[in-house]
Amino acid sequence: MPPFWGLGYFQSSSAYDTQNDYEVMIDKYLEAEFPLEGVFVDKEYMERYLNFEVDLKKFSDLKSFKGKLKEANLKAIYVLGAGIGVENNPKWYSPEIEKYGFFIQSSNHRDKFNGNLIG
Repeated sequence: MPPFWGLGYFQSSSAYDTQNDYEVMIDKYLEAEFPLEGVFVDKEYMERYLNFEVDLKKFSDLKSFKGKLKEANLKAIYVLGAGIGVENNPKWYSPEIEKYGFFIQSSNHRDKFNGNLIG
């Protein structure tokens, strides 16, 4: 059974592109006194869609965003991509870790799966 708050209403849309977009949306919900448990923060917060990397131009102060959510008793769920990029991402990918079998393998290409996971 999920936590009680997990059964409530969450707002989600990829139309929110910046931290300010989310804050404006949250303010509108609070002003309307619409029951809201939290927000799903879609992949637009990510730097070049890299997992664990925040685009500081779009989301410049996540600490204040977190504080605003906490003050309003709201939760945030941050969407992560389904894969770890191998290009220009030395922080999270290294050929060395392939030996541990963490990555999806194709039955046709046993060495690695390299493709578009989103669409």
